[in-house]
Amino acid sequence: MGFTENYFASDTITYQQAVMDMEQFSVAGYPGGEKSLAPSTVHRWVRTLSGLLHTTQTALNLIGQEDPATRAYRDLAQLKIATGKFKRPSRKKQLLGCLRLIAVEAFFKATFTLSVFTNLAIRCAFT
Repeated sequence: MGFTENYFASDTITYQQAVMDMEQFSVAGYPGGEKSLAPSTVHRWVRTLSGLLHTTQTALNLIGQEDPATRAYRDLAQLKIATGKFKRPSRKKQLLGCLRLIAVEAFFKATFTLSVFTNLAIRCAFT
């Protein structure tokens, strides 16, 4: 998720820059310094992660049960996507869904010292 988080870090960063900035975390073994990930990888991850709506909602519900005073709901309500990151409303919806999951993952780790992807996503059947 690091590449995807990196993409959201700046309003102007592109998919290619997100991959290049995180290159030190690339998979080793590519000769001649070739990149191990194509910039389109970030695009596909955004689409995939945005589809985990049930996982995101379940994690958010668990956070709310554990800590009723959590800022998670307020922070999620304030998430915005820069207009340069999308051309269609459907892509904006995907970007917001992905960014919500990334934010919920951070709150989940802070609350439970565990990743959403450890068992929760599996129990939610990655939906």
